[in-house]
Amino acid sequence: MLIGFIVLLVVFIILSVLSFMGKLTSFITGDKTRDNTENVYNQRSAGNFIGLIMSLLVFSTGVGILGFVVSDAKWLIMASPISFILVLVFALIFINTNNRFVEDSEINREEDKD
Repeated sequence: MLIGFIVLLVVFIILSVLSFMGKLTSFITGDKTRDNTENVYNQRSAGNFIGLIMSLLVFSTGVGILGFVVSDAKWLIMASPISFILVLVFALIFINTNNRFVEDSEINREEDKD
């Protein structure tokens, strides 16, 4: 189980760094599959937010690893998946409310006038 936590930690660190560098922005915003009539997303802010979420998941996974290292710290091992789920629920709610990452384009302005 410790090896699983370490693998997750490494994967989330790599994804976090790539998100902050802007390498995953087209994957995150879905530019290749978007029609011209759909919303255009601010790639920089979406990438930074996903990088932040991945950093929080790194912290959560690190808590689980710490639980294995410290003897008699079963509560740390249980705190890791609970915090992991809470971070993901927060991210889903935050992303899907208020069109936070939609850029103000001509398409959006025309829809607002109607």
